[in-house]
Formats: sequence, C-alpha cells, structure tokens
Amino acid sequence: MRPTLRSRMLSTALAAALSALSLSGAVTAAHADPLPDTSSPQLPLDEARASSQAQATGKTVPVDAATTPTVSEVAHPDGTFTLTQAVAPVRKYASGSWKELDATLIRRSDGTVAPTLTTAGLTLSGGGDGPLAVMKDRGRSLSLAVPASIGTLPSPTLDGSSATYPGVLNGVDLKVTADSQGGFSEVLVVKNADAAANPALDTLAFPTETKNVALATDTAGNITAKDTADHTVFSAPAPLMWDSATTETAAPSALSAGKTSVADTTETAADTSEEATSDTDEPGAGAHIAPVAATYVSGDIRLTPDADLLSAPSTVYPVYIDPTYSAAGGTLTSWTWVNSAYPSTSYWKDSSATGLHVGYQGWETPYHRSRTYTKLAVDSRIFGATIIDSHYYATETYAPSCTATAVELWQTDSIDSATTWSNQPSWKSQWGTKTVAYGYSPPALPSRSASTSPHTCRPSPTTGT
Repeated sequence: MRPTLRSRMLSTALAAALSALSLSGAVTAAHADPLPDTSSPQLPLDEARASSQAQATGKTVPVDAATTPTVSEVAHPDGTFTLTQAVAPVRKYASGSWKELDATLIRRSDGTVAPTLTTAGLTLSGGGDGPLAVMKDRGRSLSLAVPASIGTLPSPTLDGSSATYPGVLNGVDLKVTADSQGGFSEVLVVKNADAAANPALDTLAFPTETKNVALATDTAGNITAKDTADHTVFSAPAPLMWDSATTETAAPSALSAGKTSVADTTETAADTSEEATSDTDEPGAGAHIAPVAATYVSGDIRLTPDADLLSAPSTVYPVYIDPTYSAAGGTLTSWTWVNSAYPSTSYWKDSSATGLHVGYQGWETPYHRSRTYTKLAVDSRIFGATIIDSHYYATETYAPSCTATAVELWQTDSIDSATTWSNQPSWKSQWGTKTVAYGYSPPALPSRSASTSPHTCRPSPTTGT
C-alpha cells in the first residue's frame, strides 16, 4: 500500500540495500575455526583461509562461508574483516550458489506464474479457477482467491514483476505486483463511473486458506497472519484507495475536506512544479485518498471500498483500490515505518516499491510526518571481536526539495508488527546525523547516501522535510 505521494524516501533492501550495518573487527579467537580439509576447492572460504589469501595477495577476499540472505563478509590484507548486514534479505541460496533476489514474473510449466527468485515462495494465478496468490514460508502458507463476483480469472499479461488480469469486472482490471520478499500488491483499477457503480465493488470478499498461521484484523484494518509462536509471518497494512485527481483537476469536496493537517503547518511546503500523477503504485499530487475497511470474517478477507470516493462528482478516474501483502516473517531483522496521517496503520516489513518514508510531507493533504525504524541482528562472530568502526547506511531515493536538511539516527526500544505512529518505541539516544537532499529531479542532483551510526533513522524535528 502506498498511502502518500513521494515524501523523502529511503530505498528498501529489496531494491538496493535499505540499510546496512558494516562492522570491521580484528581477527580474534571469537572467529570461526578453519574448516577441515582446507585444501578442498569445493568448500567455501572461511575467515581463516580468506584472511590468509587476502594477506598473501594484498586484495580483499570474500568470506564465502559467512554469506547468508542478509549478511556478507570480506577479509582485508591487514587482517581485519568487514561484515555487512542488510535489514531485509537481498539474496537466496538456490541451485548451488547465492543469487540476487529477482521479482521478475515468469510462467511455469504448470500454468501458474511466479517471481524468478524470492525470499518466501509466491505463486500467482496464470488464469482460471485457482487461487489468485499463494504465499509460503517454511511450512506456513496463506492462499487468497478472488471474490465470487469476479469468478474465473483471465490469463494475465506479464510485465516485469507485475501481472495484469484485464476485465475482471466490466471496466475493472486487476494488477498484481510481486516483490522480492515473496509478498505482493493487488490493485483493482476502476476505469470509469459506470464501473465504479457496480454493486460487486460494495464489498469484496477474498476467500482464504491458511496453514500453520491464524488470520486476524484489528480495528484499524491491519491484517496479520501469525504462527503458533505469535510471530507475524504475513501481514498487510490497512488498505487505501485513491483516484487520479491532480492539483489542477482536484476540486474541494468532502473527500479532501476531512484530510486536514496532522502535523505542524508552519513549515515550508515543498516545490510541486514537477508533480507525480496517480498510478497503481501510489497516489499522485492532488489525489483524493480514502481508507478501505478490512475485516476477516468466516474465512474471508472482506474489503469495503469508500463509496463516496467511488462515486463523488470530484472523483477522477481511474480509481485504485490497493491492499498489499508482505511476506518476511522468517527473518531475524525487521523494519517498519510510521505515518502520522494514519496513526493506527502498521507498515510492518513493508516491501512496496516506494520504499520506507522519513520526514515531513507538507505539499498536499493529509500533511504528515513519517519515521522509519529498523532492527538488525547481532552476528555471533561480533562477540569477542574488536570493533574498529561501524556505519549505518540508508539511501535516500527521493526528496521534495534540493535543500539539504538533517536526518537523525537514534537508538530506540524494540519494534514489532504492532508498531504504529500511535505506538512508537521509546527513543534512547541520538547516535548521529547527516544533512542531505536527494531532490525530485535525478538529473539535477547526484545520488547521496546518509551514513551515520547504527540503528533507527528519524527525521530532524526542526527541519520537517
């Protein structure tokens, strides 16, 4: 789900390394012992052999035996190591080697559609009567079918990580986009007023089947599937819908009148001379946005779109109805972000293409602040090692202004799937700050990275960007 136009964003590890903790430590007894038969070329290099090779060649050598979905390590000629940990998995071991994750959809021999390589398993319908999507993660699964009003799905058109099922209702397409963690978004594209008036859109009941997880929704509409240990395996933020209005076409209406500022309005608004328009990824500048009520009843996830947004005179079509499902329950690391405009919505392990959000969004209602939280696992090899230095990297992919402002890094209490704007962890101490601005016109500015010290990224309360 993409609740707002592009505010200052951080790229996710799914696309480029959402954030990585790099630690350099001297070799100590805490490091792994050499593997037996160290002469065997079939065995991946451990720390001892990689360090020896690095010192002999004068070049950095990867510690292949240390590689995991989130961790990589290299040995340096001076006898030190650098361990890099991504917040979200960036690779997977498949067919005898580590491969980068790839959400590009392919057609399988059994007629289904699936991403090339994802952390958790994801299978999409290739058309017909089967489920729309099945997510699987180590013996736990969630299957989602389409509402009875849609019935049999047509064969989809594939484009990268997206599959479009045309005409699932008159004037309505269904676009499903996979992500590299094994989650997906499903967006109903309502093309015109006649399509919006279809009673089938009053309530959309998606039949579900689960294995070793229990589905539930909370009062805000957040959807969770938890295992017997109460760990969130699959989740979906409270869904939203939006239309295609722009700042030029948007008219005052009950849809936008209720979206007043939820943050300080004395701050300088961003330059909107280069506005983004609505699409299946997110609302554009000026779009009318409304929540979609979500409940879990009798085995169905029931979505109730906002009737006013579907039919208001000020609505500009197409209208997009978007629930997004995340699948990242099997990782020790965690990430989320919070949004003051939707204080009860959980964006737990959000893997949408727009990434995580940080800062103040002050150019369109609902004005709001966003904060990003990350949790990194402490690798056992660090215990007993001498830490020379550590760095936290977060790549800013978009900002509403070219004026550099401060991004702060804070240590906080822990996060979980219940973390929302209204339920944030306590802040302990500030660990660093970086003043940057990527801007909204890539050719005008080079890409910059915010590099400070470990854990939670929080925008400066004084700048409001």
